[in-house]
Amino acid sequence: MSGIELWIKTNLSWVGFVVMTVVGSIVAHIKAYEASEVEWPFSKHFWGIVKRLFYGSFAGLIVYCAHDYFHWDQKLSFIAAGICSVFAPDLFDFIYKLGKKWIQKFIGVEVDK
Repeated sequence: MSGIELWIKTNLSWVGFVVMTVVGSIVAHIKAYEASEVEWPFSKHFWGIVKRLFYGSFAGLIVYCAHDYFHWDQKLSFIAAGICSVFAPDLFDFIYKLGKKWIQKFIGVEVDK
């Protein structure tokens, strides 16, 4: 067995999570682009993909840690990482807005919208 084959065999688990996270993040970007119904410049595409890769990587890491801790089936965990990566930007935006509203209410500067 060559060095590359050995490396792939020993690292296949986390490489699968990385691939699914990247695919899910790109799908999330395409989903946001299509929902906007506006033509975006290259810079907005670039930074949108970077942002969604960051969110997707965090979600993929959470799924990887859960897979490792709870000994989930590897194939289903790959699928879960991809799905979580697609919806991670929406979830993190929701958590941000909810947290911002909670902090504003806590310090007494609540803004009604």
